[in-house]
Amino acid sequence: MINLSYIIIFILGVVIGGYINECIAQIPKGESGKIPPSQLFKWYQPLSFVTYIPMIQYFYPKSKWRKNFSAASFRYPMVELLSGLLMVLTYHQYGITLQGAAVAIYVSLLVIISFIDLDHMIIPNSLNGIIGITGIIFMLMGWTVSIKQGILGSVIGGGVLLLLGYFSLWFLKKEGMGGGDIKLVAVSGFYLGLDRMIMALILTGYIAGIVLVILLVMRKLNRNQVIPFGPFLSTGMLISILLYENIMQFYWRLIYKL
Repeated sequence: MINLSYIIIFILGVVIGGYINECIAQIPKGESGKIPPSQLFKWYQPLSFVTYIPMIQYFYPKSKWRKNFSAASFRYPMVELLSGLLMVLTYHQYGITLQGAAVAIYVSLLVIISFIDLDHMIIPNSLNGIIGITGIIFMLMGWTVSIKQGILGSVIGGGVLLLLGYFSLWFLKKEGMGGGDIKLVAVSGFYLGLDRMIMALILTGYIAGIVLVILLVMRKLNRNQVIPFGPFLSTGMLISILLYENIMQFYWRLIYKL
């Protein structure tokens, strides 16, 4: 039987996903990259609260939006579903704790960054700045990693990507790593620490390699095409911060069996 708390957290995640959709759509439009004001809590409008959650609208019989669903982007309910699932996983791993709240904020920001990078090939400095500021605050308050781990994760993670960027410019004669990607990894170190950062970078390499090979084989991508790397980094960091202990337990069990 499903625990009621998971259902409540999933619904909360879907609501957060509605605001994430708003951020994905609005942040790239403004030069300042400010987080837009939320429309989620304008319940007083006649359209009702369901108007702001496409995933609920799709299953809502009286929704006008549902009639035009085929013409609308499937991105909206997909992001809300993803947000709900990630919030459930965050709750499962960290519970209702200050650390869990900090991780939930970080996870939401990574989702926003991923889809903005997919659509516009940019990672707004404002979002990297929010991750950096909140990461430092939570680290100093003891909600995430230790100060030593946070600094090491930031310096080494950002340094690795910076070196990869220079390597690409020197030897491949093209930009291999954008400044936004490097900044994202550097500020994420304050949330991940060194150990999780190392895992995140390793996972990112595997995920990017597999996806790119598949796209090349399917001829959906050419060798000279520029691709956004933010979604790969975000996926690696999401897996690392949410499943680090599980992956390490599986790894050591596998090693012992060998």
